[in-house]
Amino acid sequence: MNDTFGQGADVFEPDPERPLFDKEFEDFLRKHKDNFYRTAVARLVDPYDADEALGDACLVMYQRWEKIQSHPQPVYLALRILRHKITDFHRARARRADREETVAHPPELRILQEMGEQHPLSQALEKLRKVSPQQADCWEMKKVLGREYSEIAEELDITIGAAKTAASRGQAKLRLLLALDSEKKDDS
Repeated sequence: MNDTFGQGADVFEPDPERPLFDKEFEDFLRKHKDNFYRTAVARLVDPYDADEALGDACLVMYQRWEKIQSHPQPVYLALRILRHKITDFHRARARRADREETVAHPPELRILQEMGEQHPLSQALEKLRKVSPQQADCWEMKKVLGREYSEIAEELDITIGAAKTAASRGQAKLRLLLALDSEKKDDS
């Protein structure tokens, strides 16, 4: 390691005392990466945006790896970090919306078609997320991501019965919200 003019470690060389990657973190990420990616895509729709948000979240997860490891529900804590990064991504997008130009790689046609088909559902899900975030999360994990209730309960740190109830109530509220939205469109 070079100490350039007594200013500390050279930023281009890794610190020899600390390994470049923690093997346990690498195994954890490899095991749960698909789950994290599906969650990001479900919230952001565009896979490029989901990949960017997941990359930012993984960096924070690595920085807080010791805290995640010691947590009784490490996947739950990692998902919370991912959700916060997705929120940060939405905020950053809103801040730069007036300065944005066209992207170098437009989204695939399939993604745009899916967005058009899911638009009312996405709006209803966001409304439900504001009123009852747990119901929205449980419904999304069960119906969109195809998870089992036991997985949902473990990730959200709730009981299996609570996960079933929240998903069912979320489904009922989404139906109501979609019906109200379609009535508003019919009245106009």
